Amino acid sequence: MNLSGYSILERMWVHMVALHFSDVLTVATEIFYPRIQFRVWMVLATLLTVVWLRRQRLLRSAWRLCWALALMVVICAVFIDHFGASITANELSRSVRSAEGIIVAGGRLHPNSCALTNSFVNRIITAVTLRRALPRSERVTLLFTGGHSHGCRLADSEVALEYAVVKLGVPREACRTEHNSTTTFENARSARELVPWNSVLVVSDTFHLLRCKLVFATFFPSVSVASSVDSFAFRSLGAVREVLALPYNILWKRHLSLKHIRRTLFSC
Repeated sequence: MNLSGYSILERMWVHMVALHFSDVLTVATEIFYPRIQFRVWMVLATLLTVVWLRRQRLLRSAWRLCWALALMVVICAVFIDHFGASITANELSRSVRSAEGIIVAGGRLHPNSCALTNSFVNRIITAVTLRRALPRSERVTLLFTGGHSHGCRLADSEVALEYAVVKLGVPREACRTEHNSTTTFENARSARELVPWNSVLVVSDTFHLLRCKLVFATFFPSVSVASSVDSFAFRSLGAVREVLALPYNILWKRHLSLKHIRRTLFSC
């Protein structure tokens, strides 16, 4: 390659790109944001795919397929969010009175500060509010689930318990924690090992309730769900994520069978 007409900086840049492209990309992405590397490769892969489809004269058909898949994802996301949002006040009141305990589904902490995220705080507040709606003599135990995330010293459930006790005034003896789980399935399995309850009320985000209902029903005979209050944008993104999470649990992890899903949903 003849680089005689280029400046020294331009020559250095050409050599870096030609000889060490992957190293330059890795260093740059690690400087700006650890997760951006995956996104950069995804963008490059997408661009290469578009170029190939265009050369093969398949771009228009590919776009139609993408729009069809996007529409299907949106429809599924609306259904998932609607499942959690359609719970009426009367249904929730009956669920609280019949539950032997309230389980707060685990939520991640902030990666840098190890503080509770807004969605996790909303789950805690919702669970405490539902517990306080019961007569004092009938108030049940709160079980906070969630293990260690992002290398934090305290487990997610322990941070949640401290928030409920210190900020919301819940008696410490009315709370329990489970600090070994990192997924919804592990939340349910670890909770079953800790408590002898047959009827539980699970509190989580609106878009998460369908998966909570299905997963917790594999371990508890009777499961009701209650949604916390989140922003529309957060709910929308979460519902789209659940469109992928449900097939992952069914097809890949095999935590849920179609027979179990049909029995759980149609017995609601």
